[in-house]
Amino acid sequence: MPLFFADLRDQVIELVEYTRSLRERDAAPQFVPGYTQSQGYQLPDWQPLYPPATFDEPLSVVDNGSLTKLVQAIPLDDQELVAQARRLDLFLCDEDAHLLLTGAASEELREQLTCAVRLGFYYEIKDRYLASIGIYGRY
Repeated sequence: MPLFFADLRDQVIELVEYTRSLRERDAAPQFVPGYTQSQGYQLPDWQPLYPPATFDEPLSVVDNGSLTKLVQAIPLDDQELVAQARRLDLFLCDEDAHLLLTGAASEELREQLTCAVRLGFYYEIKDRYLASIGIYGRY
């Protein structure tokens, strides 16, 4: 086989392998708006030992610790992490979401998003409790 055709053959094989890798990457689960893995996941209820009297009053150390432990116990896989970040309106670009969903995200990105989602859970649970006893914040 002449050298020209050998080079051409190698280039075609390279392109086929590249196309195959792109198809495999695109076949990974994609984010669907409004989707959560647990469909209808409810955050756990929480009751402080020392309820605050106003919205701005900080939680006691004991209540803060119990709420933090409760939030830390909520399991989050990558797909759930992306879905909850979207639900909480956290800034998450499509590229970072794709990296998380394909498992190619750095530990730093995963940790940053996990912390942000857990912080959102913390305030969502706290605000829901305060609203249940008739204390509303400034919105």
